[in-house]
Amino acid sequence: MKILSLIFQLIQPAISATNENNKNHNCEGRNAQFFNNDDPSKPHSIILEKNCGHCCCNDELNHLDCGTKKLATWKTPKIMENRDYTHVYLNENKLQNISTISPSASLRSIQAAENRLEASFSLSDLLLFPNLEYLTLRKNAVSRLTPLGSPHKKLEALDFSKNEIKTLENGTFEGLVALKWIDLANNKIQLFDRGKGLKLIYNKKKY
Repeated sequence: MKILSLIFQLIQPAISATNENNKNHNCEGRNAQFFNNDDPSKPHSIILEKNCGHCCCNDELNHLDCGTKKLATWKTPKIMENRDYTHVYLNENKLQNISTISPSASLRSIQAAENRLEASFSLSDLLLFPNLEYLTLRKNAVSRLTPLGSPHKKLEALDFSKNEIKTLENGTFEGLVALKWIDLANNKIQLFDRGKGLKLIYNKKKY
């Protein structure tokens, strides 16, 4: 408890100071955690999952944290309008498809692990986010991936670990011209056509 209290005391001035400048919004939680950059008074990001009742936005860092909010759909909050957020955290919600996320050219990273994505996932949904570089959908229930209709030139990393994927069709990742890394661990894959130059974290389903 002393350690948690100390952590909160360290970052509380930073939160208060940021709020004064209208850079943080709806950040009311306690026992917050942070990643620093050698200076605890200047946190790299503030994680308030399971603390406050609203999404936590940080304008200066361009991060939006909506983790563990029981969201079944996700629309762009008013507070996010006209802001170029680059990172969105939607882990541990009830989303069934990332296409419910408003299209955005500014997004570089989407984390939507532990949601309710099921059955077929269309990689064409990635075209809603033309500059997306990283997507994690680990620990959902996706069983099939359908290929892109058009190339996506920015995406470098995909995490589909701990899903229910059984087969991958030839050319599934063909349109992802910048893809370097994909995690398919803990699926049920029997057939896989590995792309040229692709680093694969092998399928190892554990029960």
